Amino acid sequence: QSPLRVLDVEEMLSTPPPPVPWVVPPILARGCATMLAGREGRGKSMFALATAAAVGAVDHVLDIAGMPVGLSGHVLYVDAENGEHEVHRRVHGLSVEAGTLTYVEANGFDLKSHVGELEQLVRQCTPKLLVLDSLRSLAPGLDENDSQQAEAALRPVVRLTQQLRIATLILHHASRQSGEYRGSTAIGAAVELGFTLSRHEDDPMGATRRKLACWKSRPAAEPEPRWLTIKPDISGDILLMEAAPFEPERPTPVRDGLEEALRELVGGCTGVPGHRGSTPSTPPCWTFADFARHVGRDPKDRTVRQAVKRLEEAGLIHRNGDGRWQPGPEDDE
Repeated sequence: QSPLRVLDVEEMLSTPPPPVPWVVPPILARGCATMLAGREGRGKSMFALATAAAVGAVDHVLDIAGMPVGLSGHVLYVDAENGEHEVHRRVHGLSVEAGTLTYVEANGFDLKSHVGELEQLVRQCTPKLLVLDSLRSLAPGLDENDSQQAEAALRPVVRLTQQLRIATLILHHASRQSGEYRGSTAIGAAVELGFTLSRHEDDPMGATRRKLACWKSRPAAEPEPRWLTIKPDISGDILLMEAAPFEPERPTPVRDGLEEALRELVGGCTGVPGHRGSTPSTPPCWTFADFARHVGRDPKDRTVRQAVKRLEEAGLIHRNGDGRWQPGPEDDE
């Protein structure tokens, strides 16, 4: 059989394309490989297993953290990261429905040489969702920065996903620099969908709150980031639910700080409201250079000029006949 197949473009033009076969929109779709990247300890495995539990129990689970579960079915989870005792705790805490999950512990497995065994397992289990946890552990010795090695490890998995029309979720570690996936761009290029699970270092609820952000979406428009809470409750059950976004406090813009400093200068020399509020008998005059020196800036600094302009618009200063600035609004003639 030829490795090249001519597609019927005329047929494509005469019929509308089918809708995206979502399993869990916007993260999992049939025939698509999704990568979920995240730093260590961010909850990637817990999120993946919670998603697997929801797909298996779709008859009575309508959504997972606000994302609708659109397709029920068996889930195959191949794990080279977490041991049996941790898996036991998690499947019990997530109340995985009996008969919906095949959990495989991978010891000595290598995607680069054992993809045939993976395919055999997938064909036996006929899952709707395949989870691989994680790329680094399932491909030991992989040079993630080598595009050829990354392609060789991932391409067979992607082809299997497309041929068998399953959804595949590949867990991977995130880069410290970019916050997205670690390694060669060939890793991100191989998958159809890519997300990062992260937390903000200043978040007071950072122990349980996570941000799920998309960095690639081939079958649909990139969705907005969403916030999740992953935590155990007092009974030991593990909860995954929507969370309010974390919004860090923004520092005061530099220009606002300059304007406040100039308001204090002007207010300290006139009756114009300020922090000092004194009124000298002879109003002073200032040049741009005077204002700039007062706030420790270069006279050519545009932010100083913008702050002075706002003071003028507010009627706190005006320009006199020799081009200098004086306190108060300009007198009407």
